[in-house]
Amino acid sequence: MTIQVTELNKSTLLLTPSAEALGLCDDHFDNDFLKRKKLITQIAKGRGIVYFFTLGNTELVLRHYKRGGLVAKVSNDSFIFTRISHTRCYEELSVLQHLRDKKVNVPKPIAGKITRKGLFYSADIITEVISNAVELNEILLSEGVVAATWQAIGLQIKKMHNAQVYHGDINVKNILLSRQTTPPSIHLLDFDKCAIKRGDDWKNANLLRFKRSLLKQVSKSPHYHYRQRDWDALLAGYNK
Repeated sequence: MTIQVTELNKSTLLLTPSAEALGLCDDHFDNDFLKRKKLITQIAKGRGIVYFFTLGNTELVLRHYKRGGLVAKVSNDSFIFTRISHTRCYEELSVLQHLRDKKVNVPKPIAGKITRKGLFYSADIITEVISNAVELNEILLSEGVVAATWQAIGLQIKKMHNAQVYHGDINVKNILLSRQTTPPSIHLLDFDKCAIKRGDDWKNANLLRFKRSLLKQVSKSPHYHYRQRDWDALLAGYNK
């Protein structure tokens, strides 16, 4: 995939071929513009506000990059600028396309925007929405999932690892189950700060990071629908 870099007056647009086909432009990174045009279909709040909107017949999501942890108290959305290809949105767009080329179920990358502020920058990314999908975490709060679904989750993580992608924040909230298919298809989310790595020695630790996220939710809710047998089924899918 070629990312077209377009320099504007105060910002830089990163446009994929899909963005150009949709007619996406600088205005679509402005939530006030999206509101005026009545394009917004949903707003979600997490570390920041995420805007879901439609362009033509395509559902998209706009996310502003935010910092976490203690550093966010100093600057919640500014990052040191070195070069375009090292910005968080450029790297995430690239990783997403790499994974899609390797047949891993991840959101389709659409566009990014970089706004320079002296030695720093802020950034936004637009990706395509996974239709009719629910977070694995939301499901497990109310019901369990069958062994075949756990195996499918394990298989997607293995495909990501086979593509040599390390997921820096792989957790139960970054797994989506799309109910457009039966059984539901599994999608992986949130590839900010992820990286393509060599070798295999990091893969087991990355997998165990996901297990810790499951156990963390169990500690918060005694009725969380996760058991050791579910992890065994996930491993069966991962080791196929």
